[in-house]
Amino acid sequence: MKKLMTRIGLLLISCLTLFSFAHAPGGEGFEVYLNGKLLLQRFGSELNKPHTLRFASGTANDEISFRYYHCGQPGRERVLIVKDSGNKTLREISFGNEEKTRTGMQCRVSDLISLRKNETDVLKLYYRSSEIPDGRLLVSLVTDKQGAAVRP
Repeated sequence: MKKLMTRIGLLLISCLTLFSFAHAPGGEGFEVYLNGKLLLQRFGSELNKPHTLRFASGTANDEISFRYYHCGQPGRERVLIVKDSGNKTLREISFGNEEKTRTGMQCRVSDLISLRKNETDVLKLYYRSSEIPDGRLLVSLVTDKQGAAVRP
């Protein structure tokens, strides 16, 4: 009887140990690419940290791409919303539903920069989908006269 109880106890401890290291699948996060090169990546608790991307005037023809993940899957009814520093919506860019997360939501840097009223304006870029109907701030965009796009 003592051997049986010892074996059950060891089995129970082994199971508890194995299950305590189990990783929950999925997770929420986003990535920002400039011409296919990763600039910014935020997942989990880092989503609430402020993110600022600086662009030089020479990057206007470059392509920026955003990939947002909901438990590893792209969202449905995706929209990028560009707002000014006073939170006034300047433009909404809708994207179709995507089966794979390979392409993301793409636009030209010049399309975003052209929405500024003056050179010192800060643009805020939000993401909204059927999974996040209230939207989430992704990044703030600032332009510089010198240098290329940099990591925050």
